[in-house]
Amino acid sequence: MAGFHDDGHGAAVADPFVSQESQDSGSGQGGSLRDEELSHSLDQALGHSHNDAPPPPSGRSTSDGGYTQHDGDEGKSDTLTGNEGNDFISAGQKQIEFSGSGTGPDEFPFPNDSPGFMEADAVLEDGRLKIEGEFNNFDAVPLFEAEGVDERAAEDATVFSNDDPQDLVNRFRADAESKGFEPTGVHLHFSPEQEADATIIRTLSVEQNDTKSGTISGDFALTPEEQAAASAARSDGEGLFYLNNHTNVNADGDDRGGFLNGEVRFNLNPTNLGEK
Repeated sequence: MAGFHDDGHGAAVADPFVSQESQDSGSGQGGSLRDEELSHSLDQALGHSHNDAPPPPSGRSTSDGGYTQHDGDEGKSDTLTGNEGNDFISAGQKQIEFSGSGTGPDEFPFPNDSPGFMEADAVLEDGRLKIEGEFNNFDAVPLFEAEGVDERAAEDATVFSNDDPQDLVNRFRADAESKGFEPTGVHLHFSPEQEADATIIRTLSVEQNDTKSGTISGDFALTPEEQAAASAARSDGEGLFYLNNHTNVNADGDDRGGFLNGEVRFNLNPTNLGEK
C-alpha cells in the first residue's frame, strides 16, 4: 500500500511503497483502516482489475482508461502519481459534501419492518469529516444509550445474523474501545461494495430527543487513506462510507424491540464531486 505526502497544495499524494501508519485524528481517535484492507477495497472501488467497468459518473478516466479518480484542486493536484501511475489521490482542499437517508426496509443486509427514518449530511474539508443528522420514529433506543443497560442485549432485541446477541454487543463495545472511541450505537463503516462490514471506522455521538427520536453528530480528522476512501464512489455513485444505527432497548413499552444488526443503514453519498 502506498503512503502519502503533501504535494504543496494541500493534497495527499500517494508515494510508492511507503507504509502509512494510522494517524492521530486530533480527538483521541486514530485511523482504523489497515493498509491491506484499504488497498484491496480501493482496488475494487476504483476499477483495478475491472478495466471494462464504466467510470463513476462523478469521476473521470485516466489516460489508460482503466482507472478513475475524482477531481482535486483544479490545475494543482489533478494527476495520479506513484510507481505505476495508478495510485489514488485524495480530494485536496476541495470541499466534498455528502448526504444520505434510509428506513428500516432499506436496511442491508437485514431489512426490517421498523417505521424509523434516519438522514444525515456531511462535509469533508481540510482533512476533517463533519456529520450531522437525525432519526425519528425508531422502535428502540440506540445501543449504549439506555442508562443502566449499556452492557446487556435486550431480551426483545432482534438479531438476524447468527451471532449471539450478547456477544454482538460485547464485540461492538470492544471494537470501539480498542480504537479509543466512545461506544455508541451509531457507527461509521467502510464498504467498497454493497456489503456489510462490521468494522467500526468511527462512532457518532447520539442525543436522544425522546424514546423514538434523536440527533447524531461527529467531527473527525481523517487519515490520508480515509480521505481517499471518503472521496471515492462506486460505479453506481454510492459512497464507500455508510452509517448504521444499531438499536437495543425498547424504551416506550410498545412491544417492539430493537435491531442489534442495525435498524436503519444508508450510504453517505458524495453530492458535489466533479463540480468546478
